Amino acid sequence: MAPSGMTNASLAGVCAAFAGICAKFALSPENPQVLVRILDPYIPPCYNSWMIRGFFALATLTFNSLMLTLTAKALQLCPTTVQSVVTTSAVNFLVTGILGTVFLGEYVGFIGIIGMIFIQIGVLIISNEKEKVD
Repeated sequence: MAPSGMTNASLAGVCAAFAGICAKFALSPENPQVLVRILDPYIPPCYNSWMIRGFFALATLTFNSLMLTLTAKALQLCPTTVQSVVTTSAVNFLVTGILGTVFLGEYVGFIGIIGMIFIQIGVLIISNEKEKVD
């Protein structure tokens, strides 16, 4: 069974969120330092920072490529383009908030959590709407 448009849109949002987190690790000098300390016994310190950044740069490109492919499939399969775009954006926002909190220690306050809940409710409403035919 092939994935539906909503599934492709949701997976595209997840890939976009992972691409954003990988880009933060690739471009920020502070974020990969924990990984540098873990790899220190195995790889010389002068190389492991560049290797980690290179890995995350490639991961960013990979996740962006997957996201574009899944978005194109979602646009083909969803009944409306709005449903696809809103779902991708909402899932991206939600997963980015979770990943930022888990991996980067970013703070998501009560208002942010309430906002995420309202966004998901909006996606649910949009996904249940039927396309109007004139």
